Amino acid sequence: MSSPFRKDTHTKLSEKLQPQSSKSTGTKIKESLTGTTDKVAREAQPDSSKTNTQSTMDKFGRSKDNTVHGSSGGSAVGNVKHALGLGHHGGAAHGTRTTHTHGGGL
Repeated sequence: MSSPFRKDTHTKLSEKLQPQSSKSTGTKIKESLTGTTDKVAREAQPDSSKTNTQSTMDKFGRSKDNTVHGSSGGSAVGNVKHALGLGHHGGAAHGTRTTHTHGGGL
């Protein structure tokens, strides 16, 4: 796939088919990081500008994310902004706010 920061379908399927128990810690970390990057990139590009295959895969991915992790009513990008403390103003109505403390004067 030519889109930057995106995993191609073959990579996604091989990662899912290989049992977690047979993966090294480094491989698990890499898959987690590239998976998160793929999700952010998935939300940054509108479905209308994707191939039919990519658009379908992304819709299934969003559906799975909502089922497994619960829906917060926002996109992955919105959720990342919220987690970083950037989503508190101008936008997404999540209904609740979480106060994050970082200690040590951060």
